[in-house]
Amino acid sequence: MAFGKSESGETLQLRGFFVKVDKRGEPIDQVITEKMKQHARRLNLPLVEIQVQGPYEQEMFEIAENSVWAHYRGNRYNLGSGNPEFAFRAYDDKLGTFFPSPQEIEDVIAHFVQSGNLGPSQAQQIRERYKIADSQRKSPKVEYDPQTNEISRVTIKDGYGKDMIEYWLSPSGHCWRVNMEEYKKALRERFLNPQRVITDAYEHFRYQTPLSSSEVLLSILESRRETVEP
Repeated sequence: MAFGKSESGETLQLRGFFVKVDKRGEPIDQVITEKMKQHARRLNLPLVEIQVQGPYEQEMFEIAENSVWAHYRGNRYNLGSGNPEFAFRAYDDKLGTFFPSPQEIEDVIAHFVQSGNLGPSQAQQIRERYKIADSQRKSPKVEYDPQTNEISRVTIKDGYGKDMIEYWLSPSGHCWRVNMEEYKKALRERFLNPQRVITDAYEHFRYQTPLSSSEVLLSILESRRETVEP
């Protein structure tokens, strides 16, 4: 908590720091929280946690022209959109985006069927659209070099929510298995430390694990076995 100047123009001293936390006591921004803790320890000043209410705490169900939105357990769910890029994208109480799991979507559907907001036929339509969106999301995405028009990278998405993984395959056959939650956190750290000098690229990409192409295929097939088997 920093004080500026009083009404008489006198400079007031720094008395402490505060961080915002959600209803579970978890930091709204983990990176900023770590920095505030460092400053508090360095200056031997108190650190106060301020609990804030998430933007989606109040339950809501809305059917719009091209989408269906629901607020459930502190998250905002897009239960179908005319734009496939945003279909079934969800937002948590920190405004982070994620793709919910089949069980999570089923819990949302069951809740609003029970509350009378959804009928059986509408619920089934949402389930079917979700399967299509999930399948499209997991399909390999090919990127091309704009100068040579040759393949520069192939991206395969797997997993859900905070456990989502992306596989980045290069034309040479080398592959990275990327934990996207750690990836976003690292980007946030870079954003807050623009003057930071990175001498080792691998140190920055510590959240990546190199894999061979065969390991990637086996890992993906294993994680999707339940959806492949009849």
